[in-house]
Amino acid sequence: SSTSKQQSPVPISVDQWGVNFVWSGTGYGASYYSKNLYVSGTSIQTAVDNANDGDTIYVAAGTYQEQVVVDKDLTIIGEAGTTIQRPTGTLTSHGVDGTTYEPLVYGHDCRFEFRDIDIDGNDGSGSLDYVAFLAESCDGGISGSTITNMDADSSVRTLGILVRGDSDYYVNMCDISGISWLGIGAQGDGAATGGADPAVSVRDNTVTGFEETGTPYTHAETGIAFLDGATGDATGNDVYDCRHSNGQAVGIYFYDGGDTMADNFVQNCDTGMYTNVDTAITHNEVTLCDIGLQDYSASTIEDNYMHANVGGMWIESPSTVQYNDVMANTNYGIFVKHAGAVFHYNNIVGNTNFGIEAAHGLTGVDATNNWWGHISGPYHASANSAGQGDDVDDGISHNPWTQFAQAHATVRVIDSTGAPISGVTIQ
Repeated sequence: SSTSKQQSPVPISVDQWGVNFVWSGTGYGASYYSKNLYVSGTSIQTAVDNANDGDTIYVAAGTYQEQVVVDKDLTIIGEAGTTIQRPTGTLTSHGVDGTTYEPLVYGHDCRFEFRDIDIDGNDGSGSLDYVAFLAESCDGGISGSTITNMDADSSVRTLGILVRGDSDYYVNMCDISGISWLGIGAQGDGAATGGADPAVSVRDNTVTGFEETGTPYTHAETGIAFLDGATGDATGNDVYDCRHSNGQAVGIYFYDGGDTMADNFVQNCDTGMYTNVDTAITHNEVTLCDIGLQDYSASTIEDNYMHANVGGMWIESPSTVQYNDVMANTNYGIFVKHAGAVFHYNNIVGNTNFGIEAAHGLTGVDATNNWWGHISGPYHASANSAGQGDDVDDGISHNPWTQFAQAHATVRVIDSTGAPISGVTIQ
């Protein structure tokens, strides 16, 4: 019969390795049935080994000390309180595009969904890159996982989530901390092998760095990175405390990869956001960083809130910078090194030294139609000595300016500890 009727899951058997097989009910007359496999207190890897493509493995609460490798089309879902923890001893290593990793959970060449299972790195690392979750040439995604204890002070690179190869993947609603190098990464092969690069959506995650300022640890941390040809977006994420004694830690980092940074909150990093590719950078808030945004390509930078950093934006490209709030930065609001950059309809207010500062000898920068904090416009010793707004440097065309502040995006307000305050309106 071709009639499609859903069957209620009915337990079939429990075999010697403690996995309860249940038909999932794919319809009478189907050529095969997928299964739901229930794991309780035993091995997730054993369930994977005995599963078929299309099966779902449900994992009961508990701590599973094992390395898990998936090469089948599977969904693995954890009950609340489910954790995979690094076992003692050496993990099996796996090479991807010339780099060898020790992954705690590794999916490759399959469709792999991984949901609501925490990963505890047990602060153990060997001599290779140690990654909590590695997806190589996979479709699917990871969501709802807390990843921690990834040997943050290790001399090797430790990573939370990494997506490589020909993948179409999402990373959603994960919480990552305790890593030495990278929280969430999407990395292509950099044309080294000519292979396909991953397309990744990174959304609604929290990454907290180790703030490695007191000791010269080996690696500068990055919260979220798109590298070497990987495409996709970083949207709605919170990134905190990516600091290093060398000043090179970054909250969100696009280097030869990535397309969109949107609706993110970045706080207390050496650099809040960095890009060297044409990027849509919209609706982000960056605060308490040494530099809020470094831009080295022709990006569109709109409706962002850069405040209480040392420097708000560093623009070294012919980018369009408009409708932003650049406020109360303790050195400059914007530092510009490219004459082709344009700045319109921004609120540039309360920055200590310059609202916009130009590289030495730069001329012809268009910064007209901005609000500088006062109706009299920006202060310039010769061009507008009566201006009571933020200072503007030589080489910046600033007249006309707007007569009032521009209405921009809703932003978060933080208290003295950095915690967001709700219910506050910025006028």
